[in-house]
Parts: sequence; structure tokens; C-alpha cells
Amino acid sequence: MNITLHIGSHKTGSTALQKFFYENTDHLISKKILYPRSWLSSYGHHKLAQILKAPDSGSIIDEFDSLSENKDYKNILISSENLEDLNLGEVEKLSFLKKSHTVEIVFFYREFCS
Repeated sequence: MNITLHIGSHKTGSTALQKFFYENTDHLISKKILYPRSWLSSYGHHKLAQILKAPDSGSIIDEFDSLSENKDYKNILISSENLEDLNLGEVEKLSFLKKSHTVEIVFFYREFCS
């Protein structure tokens, strides 16, 4: 299973992309891409970032396992600009993904002018 983590950052058009992914779920599914309803807040997976910030986030492993067991999909797409706010310890909670999945991180950076 391939997992793509789209991590904003803030003010780079992330919400527009997330809305597109959400509104085009059927098309993504036809391409074997799952934009899961799990962890959605508005159009992005912002609840995932909240869970990773919590001391007990063990349920994430079970949820990813459940998503990846579905053989109808080859790719899982996760998108939240709030993932950029995680510290190293919180990010390491996702390290289990690389054991059995190919993980791609997409990060957009925008330099802000004063």
C-alpha cells in the first residue's frame, strides 16, 4: 500500500486541494486512491494531527491497518496542514507506516512577505 501524506503548509492552497479531494472521492476511488473519511474535520484530516498530539494515540495503528486491508485501493491519501505543527515525538508515532507501506510526503512551502 502506498500512503501519501500531504502536509500543507498553511496558506499554500491546502484547503482548496482538500475540498477537491473530498468532492471527487468517487473519481479517486476509480483510480484506486482512498481519501479516507477517518479523521476528517472540514475537508482535511486535521483530527489525525490532534490524535498524534495526544499522549495515547495507539488507535491510529489499528485504523491504518483497517484502511490498508481493503484491497480495492492501492493508495491512501492523507491531507492536513496541521501535520506541520507536530514535534518529532508526535511524528515518530507514524513511523510504523514505513514498516509495511511505501510512504510519500508532499510538503508545500511558501515564503511569506512582510
